[in-house]
Amino acid sequence: MNHFKKVGFFEPLKCDECKTITGSHYAGIDIKNGILLVIAHTNTSMRTLFVPKDYLVMGFDMNSFTSAELQGRRLTIYTGKPDIPFVIVEHKHAPALFERLSAMRNRNYRYENSVPGFVEHHARRIADENNLNLVMSRFN
Repeated sequence: MNHFKKVGFFEPLKCDECKTITGSHYAGIDIKNGILLVIAHTNTSMRTLFVPKDYLVMGFDMNSFTSAELQGRRLTIYTGKPDIPFVIVEHKHAPALFERLSAMRNRNYRYENSVPGFVEHHARRIADENNLNLVMSRFN
C-alpha cells in the first residue's frame, strides 16, 4: 500500500482506510482518483501472523468490480472473477467506506491505465523483491 501511495497512484484520506489491528487486512478508497485497494494476508497461522508470506492484492477502478453490499460492519465487494468472487472487509469503518464507494460509482472517473493491471504489475514486483507469495486472480 505504501508503494502505491509513494508513486502518487493511490491517495486515500485517513478516514477512507480500514486496517485490522494486526495489519493482516487493509482496504482503502481514493476518492480523488476513483480507486479501491484491498490487501489481505491469506493462509495466516500463528506462525505467520506477524510475518506473513501470502498476500492477496487487488486494485479496482469504479468499473472493475460488479457490486458491493453492506451487512453491519461487513462490506462485501463482488469482484466478478470466478476464482476470487468476492473480498470481505470487516471493520467498524466499513459502513462509511460503503457509502463513499457507492457515491463514487456515480462519478465519471477517467483512468490513464488499467487500475487492476497497474496494481497487479507493481504487486508482483514488490512480492518478487521481498520473497513473498502473491495470490492473484487468474482472470485479470
